Amino acid sequence: NTAVVNGKAMNERWTDEIAEIVRNKGEYYKETPEYHMMYLGEWFTDDSALCYHYDPERNAVKTVPTLTSGAIGIDLGYNDATAFTVGGWAEHDRSLYIVEAQKQTKMLLSDVAERIQFLRRRYPFVSTLMVDGAARQAVEEMRHRYGIPLVATEKRGKSDFMAMMDTDLRIGAIKVAARECEELIKEWGALVWDRKSMERSGRLTELAACQNHQADSALYLWRYARNFLARPAEDRRRGPHEDGWEAQYVTRLLARHDREIADEKRADRDPYYA
Repeated sequence: NTAVVNGKAMNERWTDEIAEIVRNKGEYYKETPEYHMMYLGEWFTDDSALCYHYDPERNAVKTVPTLTSGAIGIDLGYNDATAFTVGGWAEHDRSLYIVEAQKQTKMLLSDVAERIQFLRRRYPFVSTLMVDGAARQAVEEMRHRYGIPLVATEKRGKSDFMAMMDTDLRIGAIKVAARECEELIKEWGALVWDRKSMERSGRLTELAACQNHQADSALYLWRYARNFLARPAEDRRRGPHEDGWEAQYVTRLLARHDREIADEKRADRDPYYA
């Protein structure tokens, strides 16, 4: 598109927007299915059947910074395991840090409530508890009986959210304390898509034979996480009496204008984008 807006051709603005996204997410983002399909308009086939592409070189960490906000993702079960995944983020760090993952079978609701309270005491930065919305009766029971402020997740669009979380794994935006998250890493390494079901029904789902409880609890955590809102410390908003305030203010106005144009373009391409 060669239309000119504010002295700049639309194709140039689109090129600049893509370059900015790659700068924020890293060069590896250009190798993900999301980049090829959303920004290049290309069909992309991933030869790997894995749902999640965890790489210890890219995602594992031995130390975690001081986290200022966080959540616990919870996948409820009984014969199937109940799984808990704890994660958080720091003020000027765009990474999500997963610090502990555990699961256990045959847990009563009282056991689950006790474990949640234990994890909240261990990780005081946790403010939100995301839980499997399918177990609505159990969720309401724990809310009323134990006073635990659980937030139920929606099941719809699960495969889409899984693909977006996988993109964050691929670009290194998710960091994992590997020693404390062995069960999660194990599930990620074995959880695959059911290609035959996709061919039959047109719906993308995980293979039923695979364990996914720990992975699902991590997905609930990721869906709430707000690490992507973090800005580098040097981007701190200056006050009107500080040096550089005027230049920063003008830069913010121009950036907001460019984002509004980008949103309009994306809305034109995707009727469900809002």
